Amino acid sequence: MHVSNRSPKARSDDGASLIIVILVLLVASATAIAMLSYASSVMRARPTFDARSRGTEAVRSAVQVAITKQREAGPADCYAYAETLSFNDVPVTIACETTRVDSNNRMRYGVITTGIDPTMSHFSSAGGAPKEILGNVFINGGHIDSAASDLVMKSGELRLSSAVSGQMVAARYQTGVSAPAACSDPSIPASDSFPTGVAAVSSGTAAHTVVCGTEPWWTFAGERTSTGTWQPSYLPPVPAYTRNGNNGTVGACKVYFPGRYNNALVLNGGVHYFTSGIYYLRERLTVSDGAIVVIGEGRFGGCANDAAAALNAASPRNHAISGKGATIILGAAGSISVTNAVMRINRRVSTVTNRASEGVAIRTVSHGIDTAAVRVPADSVLLADGQIVTAASTTYSASTLTPAADVLHASLDTGEFSADGAVIVPNSRLRIESSTASYTVRVPASVIASDVVLNLATAPSSGPNGFQFGYRDVAVGRQVRITASAVVRDRLFTSTALFEVQLDRRYAINSWTMER
Repeated sequence: MHVSNRSPKARSDDGASLIIVILVLLVASATAIAMLSYASSVMRARPTFDARSRGTEAVRSAVQVAITKQREAGPADCYAYAETLSFNDVPVTIACETTRVDSNNRMRYGVITTGIDPTMSHFSSAGGAPKEILGNVFINGGHIDSAASDLVMKSGELRLSSAVSGQMVAARYQTGVSAPAACSDPSIPASDSFPTGVAAVSSGTAAHTVVCGTEPWWTFAGERTSTGTWQPSYLPPVPAYTRNGNNGTVGACKVYFPGRYNNALVLNGGVHYFTSGIYYLRERLTVSDGAIVVIGEGRFGGCANDAAAALNAASPRNHAISGKGATIILGAAGSISVTNAVMRINRRVSTVTNRASEGVAIRTVSHGIDTAAVRVPADSVLLADGQIVTAASTTYSASTLTPAADVLHASLDTGEFSADGAVIVPNSRLRIESSTASYTVRVPASVIASDVVLNLATAPSSGPNGFQFGYRDVAVGRQVRITASAVVRDRLFTSTALFEVQLDRRYAINSWTMER
């Protein structure tokens, strides 16, 4: 017979434990039922996970695509005011709205000719299709004749000068075969030969006003300040390093780095990329035979970029890349020749060490010229520490080119010359010519030269944007609000980004929100 060793008290605990277990199970069941009821209510009140995922990802992807498109379009305008795209079979409506625009607003003159020989046509063309000149024009002297009859000033000011300084006399304009006269002679503005009333290349008709002033050309050669005066343009410091040619390649792309180039550069064919910074050329740069050359990083894409060039194993350690875009300084015998090739110079965005290069594509060095043909003041250099010194006190050599020589000559029966910055070559001539329509010329940021010759027989086949010359006030930065919205299972999903982009394609996402 078995006898239990458990006490009566222990045997009585079995019943109590059973009761506790039952109570725990009851509480857990009630809790589970309540949670399931809550979850069921929430799930019924909200869209399914699949719907939420599709809606969220669709609007997020749409904003990403819109940001990419806006970055590629740059700050000129919204890439599109509205469009509809589909992501994972979800139609998404995208809207773009401008919230802020930053303009260069430098108010440079479009064209300034510095030559004073009264028998020369310092701003001329060979006839042919009308060529619209953007902005105001300053003619410092010369023969006012039919050579300008196809140079259309849609609106703006034609300024003549009677400034007297050294060999620069007041009577330095001539019409027909008459003797030289001062700009105040009423027969001169009456026959300035710039057409009026004809249809401009863009909308509107040609019209301009004529002003006779006593100021010399260099009074208007810089950027206009808030006080109404013009800030003169300085040279940046002389580049530190001497270069001999291209330093390395990225694939088939020959790469060049900022510095001093004492020998001629000849680029016959191939693709070439000049990294961002300051280039000081003392001899000729020749681009020909279908070569494609991009100088500086920015709006025009090249066969390489600054980062790829700097990190290339063959690149110099002292690459001297700075800012974005490029400025070419021409001293001594430095000049540029482009023949049936492509040359594009991206707008210069400087750093504090070379801020005088901001917005300048090409300029010559002057230690001061005063002749019967042209007068050019001596240049000054803005150093990194803010000091201003004369160019002659630095290692810059003055340009030796005369007004009768071409400091920039582009012969483009096929090809392109585009400079997204000011061209300041007041001691010599700028000449662009083509006998066909297979050219593109874009120089919309101001030109100063002794003579400007545009021998373009016909309009470019690329349309109105294929010829831009003078000065156009452009947006250098734009902030936009991009909103993407989609409806999935009767629920609205919205994503909004505040995005800004600069002219050199730098960008920032200021905010990005999601609503669902």
